[in-house]
Amino acid sequence: MTEMDYSDFKAADFVMDESFQQYCLGINDAADNFWAGWIKENPSQQKEIDKAKDLCLILNGNNTSQDFKRDEAAFNSLLKSKGIIERIEINSLSSQTNISHSLNKISPENDPVETTRRKGFLRRASVLWKVAATVILIIGITTIIYQYNNKSELFLFATGYGKTDTLTLPDNSFVILNSNSKVRYNKNRNADKPRELWLEGEAFFNIKHINSSRHIKPYERFIVHVKNASIEVLGTRFNVRERRDKTEIVLQQGSIKVAFKTSAEPDIILRPGQIITIGAHKQTVISTTTTPEEYTAWKNKKLILTNATLKEIVEYLEDNFGKRIILTDPVLENRRIEGTFKLDNLDDALLFLSKALNLNIVQQDSTLFISTK
Repeated sequence: MTEMDYSDFKAADFVMDESFQQYCLGINDAADNFWAGWIKENPSQQKEIDKAKDLCLILNGNNTSQDFKRDEAAFNSLLKSKGIIERIEINSLSSQTNISHSLNKISPENDPVETTRRKGFLRRASVLWKVAATVILIIGITTIIYQYNNKSELFLFATGYGKTDTLTLPDNSFVILNSNSKVRYNKNRNADKPRELWLEGEAFFNIKHINSSRHIKPYERFIVHVKNASIEVLGTRFNVRERRDKTEIVLQQGSIKVAFKTSAEPDIILRPGQIITIGAHKQTVISTTTTPEEYTAWKNKKLILTNATLKEIVEYLEDNFGKRIILTDPVLENRRIEGTFKLDNLDDALLFLSKALNLNIVQQDSTLFISTK
């Protein structure tokens, strides 16, 4: 085997090399020995080699050499079964000899001219098969390399029950996650696409203001995706809570546009101090003026209650601490409370509720039962 200089080869170059293809498919001992030795002597190329081997296997469907022989035989058999080879032979023979034999009257064994033509066509069919395979290979390589170079790497950031954490994004914007929440975002910035993030749970966003003009470029857009809507922002602060099939968005500073995914409702532009609530089943949208700090107090381990029902408080605690809490008397659901209490842990929150509303709280296994004293 004539040795080439493969030192500067990339994955695409390796895939197009015939000896490397044979090595990947295990159909040539000489190629196997050569590439095993070359890879050992050139460890710096291991990454490109691994990528090229993956491409080869993807393009060839993990086929073995026996599979390729079988596939080519099946291809030729298909041509024969459909009468394609015979029809082409008949047409070619008739055009030159002006003979109008039907298919079942041709006997290749007794006709040396036909036999020669058959062999010639089979050789051409084999060549066409290889050419077609090469074209498919090139197209496949181009497509997969494009996907390799342009794929987005999604990064997951999550918090556990009773925990909050702060995530700094590649553009230096930051997101504070409430407990039992997670976000996914693209680690690789793309100048042709907006900054995007997918949220499950609750988070506070402080998005970096990139461009103060109205001529916004694609990469300057920032979009937060939740189950029922997408939120587009440009330099702003807002809180998003997505729990129990309901999405709640509160704007603290700047402006955001909310686009609905499952409704014909028009987009809504929120201004500072406004809140919008989106239901999952019935698309109910309510926009009111509120105090944003009440909805973002969780960042400071606090819960600010303004005429909140005990049912709402219990659901909030369940979502954030992962405990099942049962109100033993339905009448308790509408008991209301106002005030501010620390949200460092579940025990402190329950102690506050028991004193403020004169409640009895009993734990059985992982379930808490609340009743009136």
